[in-house]
Amino acid sequence: MSYGEELWEEMLISEALDQERITEEYLKLSGLVELGIWVKRDGTSVFIEDMDSRHIQNSIAMMERNEPLYNELTLDITRRYREVMKKELEKRFPPVDPAFAWG
Repeated sequence: MSYGEELWEEMLISEALDQERITEEYLKLSGLVELGIWVKRDGTSVFIEDMDSRHIQNSIAMMERNEPLYNELTLDITRRYREVMKKELEKRFPPVDPAFAWG
């Protein structure tokens, strides 16, 4: 095998390992979203329902702010997280029907 072929083989193996790592991370995060678990910046995790409302709002804002930087898989995860977080906020602060608002 020539040096070029060896280099090509190493590159393909590296690419396959990177893709495997990305897939594993995606599946791990998908599971966390389904369980309603958010991983904080420091690496600790918390149930979304146990987060205070401000923390949820800040997390949503951070994901929206960074959306242009995300790849396709990360974008999918963040959209799913935002959906779960927004539903949690709606439980805490249900929308008010204007017909019942007092002026």
